[in-house]
Amino acid sequence: MSLREKLGEKVKKRARNDDDDDLEIVNNVGSDDVHALKCPITGMFFEDPVRNKVCGHTYDRKGLNQLFSTRKTKCPIPGCSNNTLSLGQVEVDDEMKLKVRRHKTREEAAKKKRDLDETMDDDEEGGGYTVLE
Repeated sequence: MSLREKLGEKVKKRARNDDDDDLEIVNNVGSDDVHALKCPITGMFFEDPVRNKVCGHTYDRKGLNQLFSTRKTKCPIPGCSNNTLSLGQVEVDDEMKLKVRRHKTREEAAKKKRDLDETMDDDEEGGGYTVLE
């Protein structure tokens, strides 16, 4: 099973000759917890997530570099027994990249729908026009 299938996604190829593909959410396999999509070090959504091969925790590369700049080498997740965190232990986390992208796509679609609904409601109320004579 491919990573996209596992996450409930499929890619629709565009007819034009551009490199962008549209991402369609086929089904939502387990709702993404927003907290799980954020770096435990920076508190921001993952941009360049890396997964620790030793303990399995995920961090953003910038957050990890920030942690190393303070000379800390223990996994920042409370209770983790990995006391020797290093760049050699991490690998790119493609699954997390797709989860964050999927979440942001859903959020953008929901915002567009809300904006459209508000516009439609305004139109039904007379459009909010002021007539100057």
